[in-house]
Amino acid sequence: MKSNLIKGLLVSLFTIGLIFTGTSFTCAQPSQSLSVSKYGTLLEIFDANGKSQFGKLNGDGFQITYQFNGKTISASAIGEEATGLVTGSIKTVGQTATAVTTTNDHVLEITTYLRLNEKTKKLIIQRNFKNLSKEPVVVLTLQEYVSPVLVMSNQLSSEPVSDKLVGLIKNQLAATINLGDCKPAECPKTPPACPIPCPLKLLYDVSRVTIRPGLSGDKPETVILPWNGSISMNPSSKTNEVSTVSYLDVPM
Repeated sequence: MKSNLIKGLLVSLFTIGLIFTGTSFTCAQPSQSLSVSKYGTLLEIFDANGKSQFGKLNGDGFQITYQFNGKTISASAIGEEATGLVTGSIKTVGQTATAVTTTNDHVLEITTYLRLNEKTKKLIIQRNFKNLSKEPVVVLTLQEYVSPVLVMSNQLSSEPVSDKLVGLIKNQLAATINLGDCKPAECPKTPPACPIPCPLKLLYDVSRVTIRPGLSGDKPETVILPWNGSISMNPSSKTNEVSTVSYLDVPM
């Protein structure tokens, strides 16, 4: 009897506390989330129920070729495979993810920021390449690898690679791919608060987009967005880092 009175009193006090503090048990709506490798490549996109929307993404990644101390060096990552890179760290918060890795020679630090915007159905992929050395680094080529399902309909992503398919993808990407930037309007409310700074943004050459078929057939495996040029990243200056930013209309 005494224990029942105590329980009743505690429940009453708890209820009164909720009334005065305005506390609510309304749960936040679950949202989509990202799975990212330790090299900064996108592996999967999950819906609010934890279901993979496109399955495993094996075609996402990047490749960079640079000159350092007279040597030409390449580093790349696609899916969970990497060459010339050190296993990095990942931080995921809601619909954003940030991964930081370095090249094997510790000359470049590569930070990848990803954000999925459910309202606009856009995926932002930003990569920042920073010169960690005390010597100039010359970037020769940069390529962004994109999984076909992120830029094509299911029907197109199952078609054989052809000039017609490449043309369709070029037209589709031309409208959005180079729009990304470090704009405050793109900052999510939850941390990481904003995309990493863009000291120097490199634009992709959409006219030179290619599609690489898989080893087991002629179906698209990776859409390759190239940047070609020669740009020097000088230490201890504003030009010691460059960025690429991709805006993708994700078919959800």
